[in-house]
Amino acid sequence: RQLTGTMVVFGDLLDMLTKPPGASAIAGVLALLSLILTIVWVKNYQPCHWKEGDGYTALSWDPGGAPKGPFASCVFNWHPILMVASMVTGTTLAALCYHAPNLKKSVSKPLHAAILFLSFILMCLGLRAVFKYHDNKDLDNMVSFHSWVGMFSVLIFSAQLVTGAYHFLPGPDAGVPGVDAQTKARYLPLHVTAGVLALVLPVATSGIGIMEKMGFVDR
Repeated sequence: RQLTGTMVVFGDLLDMLTKPPGASAIAGVLALLSLILTIVWVKNYQPCHWKEGDGYTALSWDPGGAPKGPFASCVFNWHPILMVASMVTGTTLAALCYHAPNLKKSVSKPLHAAILFLSFILMCLGLRAVFKYHDNKDLDNMVSFHSWVGMFSVLIFSAQLVTGAYHFLPGPDAGVPGVDAQTKARYLPLHVTAGVLALVLPVATSGIGIMEKMGFVDR
C-alpha cells in the first residue's frame, strides 16, 4: 500500500509538470527534433564509406552482395534511427496522448496503444539492424555498456507494453482473468511509473550509444 501511495504521489507530480499545454507541446517538439537530428547525423556523419553513384546510401540494408560486402556497415545506421524513433520519439508521443488538450479518452487510449505497438515493431527492426551488422562484420554481440543498458531498456519497454495491454485494452466485460475495475485502479500508478522509466532509460541509452559510436568513428 505504501508503494502504491508513493506511486500515486509521483503520478500527481508528473501531471502537474506535464499537463500544461505548453509543456506537452515542448516535449512533443523535442521528441520529433531528436529523431530529425539523429537522421541528419547518420546521413551526414555516418556514411559507411559509400560514394555517389555506388547505388548505396548511408541507410542501405543490403551489404553489397555477400554478407561481408563493401557496404556491410551501412545496415548499422538503421539502428540509431529506428531506436530513437521507437523508444524516444514514439514513447514520448504515446505518453503525450493523455496530455493533449481536448483529446477524449476514447481517442487517446487507442492512439496511445497504437503508437506503442508501432514503436515495438520499429524497436525490433532496430535491434535486428545492429545484430545483422555484427554478423556482417564478425563482431561479438552485447560487449558494451550501451548494449546491456539498451537490452534492459528493451525488456522494460516490452514488459510495460504487454502488462499495459493486458490490463487496459480489454473492455470492462471482456472477462480477462484477474482484471477488474479495482485491479486496473491499483495497477495504474505502477503503469505510469514504469512508463516514465521506459522513457528515461532509452533516452539515456541513446545518449550513451551515440557517444560510443562517435568514439569508434573518431578514434
